[in-house]
Formats: sequence, structure tokens, C-alpha cells
Amino acid sequence: LSSLIIPNPLVEDAYRHFVIIEIIILTGLAWYIAIGEKVLKFWNCGFAAFLLFGMLLWLALPSRAETVTWLNGNFAYLVPAIFALIFIATSKSFFVDFNVKSSIQFISKLKSPICFLIGFLAGSSQEQSIVACTLYSLINLYQYAQLKNLKSISMNYWILLLGFLVGAIFLIAAPGNYVRLSVMDAPGLFDIAKRMLLYIPSAYFEIGTGELGKPIWLGILILFALFYDNQLDKPDNVREAKMWLCVSVATLLTLIPATNQISPRTTFFAVIFLYIAVATFLFKDKVFPKRAIVSLALLVTSALVLVEATVGLIANISVASEFNHRWALINANQSKQMTVPFISTVPSNLTYIQTPEQDREFLKALSAHVGFKVEHDTSEGAPLPASLKPLKAIKFQ
Repeated sequence: LSSLIIPNPLVEDAYRHFVIIEIIILTGLAWYIAIGEKVLKFWNCGFAAFLLFGMLLWLALPSRAETVTWLNGNFAYLVPAIFALIFIATSKSFFVDFNVKSSIQFISKLKSPICFLIGFLAGSSQEQSIVACTLYSLINLYQYAQLKNLKSISMNYWILLLGFLVGAIFLIAAPGNYVRLSVMDAPGLFDIAKRMLLYIPSAYFEIGTGELGKPIWLGILILFALFYDNQLDKPDNVREAKMWLCVSVATLLTLIPATNQISPRTTFFAVIFLYIAVATFLFKDKVFPKRAIVSLALLVTSALVLVEATVGLIANISVASEFNHRWALINANQSKQMTVPFISTVPSNLTYIQTPEQDREFLKALSAHVGFKVEHDTSEGAPLPASLKPLKAIKFQ
């Protein structure tokens, strides 16, 4: 659909590069939220730990073709996640102990309009973002109230929360939410309970699809194997890690009113906060590196990311060529009806392709746009969906 709106290849290339920037911002925010003000201090093996954490988080993110590379999914998941983490990072800066010199204190000195805007963007971006930020704020305020008077908090923090509240009301009141719910059959309470009981435990295993959550848990095992030390078992570390685990689960509970929408991509927020919980536990106070092993793990993980990116690039080039071929056929058509081939490329983890059913609906909408009927080519010998392996095609060229 975006090709109809922004067909200029320069815009598409800019978008692809912007995705890389988004991932770097997401990783940096998650790292800061986990370890606090030490984010700018690359002590010991800190920079290597950050790079390893970022790459493992990237590999663990579920359904990246839908939540990161696809334009609609990017704005439905990745962008709201960034807004939520900016909100949490800004909130966190207001509770820094200012008796200790901090390199992050400037965040809490933001102007009131900026604080309101940060809160509004987080509140209006996505329902799971609302739940995550709300739970974090409530826990944070409760813990702070046990130690100090809430009146001592900066006014800008309350403006931040006000912006968040306005944004949340704006999102919840949006008519589109109720239109979508009205066109789906409402499940009974028993069906909702059954679905959620299956969904929550399986959410950290990609709901039994794809790679069954292997990248998620392999990444966590690598971090624990490299950086765990008995001295990390401190009450503060454990308490904060538990908080992020609660936030992770809470993002899944957001699906209770819309269990029909359950899919692997809805676990996106849960995995991010799970990794923040792990990083909080392991890196909150100090890193205990095993330098040679950390370097080896960093090298192997970098190779995995590079290989995956290369495979994704080849698959995306193949898909782009197929779409270009389609458009060439459509532009050259002079009749009232025509057929176009299925997209036959086998997608990679970073390749978003509509299902044949969705593609058929797209062709119906496209028919109305171009003024003649466009259908799939189902004749004998025509390409079938997910039948072309780009790497294999290159091998035999």
C-alpha cells in the first residue's frame, strides 16, 4: 500500500535506513532503563556487553518482518515501543538521586511542553504501551512514596503524566477501536480465559510458531552464562527485575478485551521488557566480564546478525523484483482483465509478504484503483506462493 502513497525509491530507501536508527534507539533506551546512569560509562567490558545485549535483543524480537520492517507494523509496534521507553527513561530521570552527580540529570530538566509531548506520544501510541507505562508509573510512585513525600517530585514529572493521561484518553476514545471490535464476534468469558491461559505462557515461545522462542531463551542463557555472578543476588536488583517481569506480563494481559487479535507479534513488548528485566538483574551494579569469552560471543553473534541481514537483503531484492514485474505487467495491460503471478519468494525473517488470501484482497482493491480486474495467475506452470528460494536460485545461476 505504501508504494501507492510514496512510490519514490528515495523515500523507501530513507525509510529502510531509518529502521536501523530506530533499532539503535530502542536498544539504547532499553540499556539505559536497565542500568541507569552508568549507560554512558563504558566500564570494564561495558561496551561489549551493550553490543551483545543489543544484538541478542534484536534476534529475540518476535515477528520482525511484521513488527519492524513492514511499514504498518513498524508504526504499530516499534515506534510505540520507542515512545514507551522514552517515557519510562524520562520518568526514571526524575527519581535519580541528585546527591550523586549524574550524567543523565539533564533529561529531568526538559521544558514542560516537551515533557507533555513525551507523555502524550507514549499514551496515544498503542494499548500495550499504555499498560506498560501505567504499571511502571504506579510502582515507581508507590516505591518513592515509601521514602519521600510525593510533593518533592518535580512539577515537570506531573506534566509528563498529564500528557500521558491525555494521550491515553485520546487513544481509547478513538472511534476506530470500537469499529474493529464491532466487526468481530465477541468471545464468551470461558473462551477468553482459555485463550489467555494458553497465550501468556506460550508468549515467550512465539506462541508455538516460528522458531518456538529459541532466540529469546538462547540470548538470555548467553547473557547469564557470561555475566552472572553470585554477588548480583541483591534485593534491589531482584526487586527491580521482578518489576520489569510484571510489566512484561501486563503487556500480554492487554489482549484480554481483544483475544481475537492474539498473534506472535503481540508479544513484541513482552520480550523487550523481559530483556530489560534480565539486563537489570545482571548489569544493575557491576559487570563481571570474562573478556575472552565475551569477545568470542560478540564475534559469533555479530556473524549471525550479518548472515541474517544478508539473507534478508537477498530475499527482499527478490520480492522487490517480483513486485516490479507485476507493476510492469499492470502498466502494460490494455484489456479489461488480466492475471499477475503470485509472489513466489520464500520470505526471510526480515521479509514481510502478505498471505495469498491477503494478496487476493489487495488485488481486488488494486482493481478498483487501476480500472480493470486483476487476479492471480493460477494456470499450470505459473509461480506458486513461497516456492522460490532466492539463495538456491543464485546457487544454480
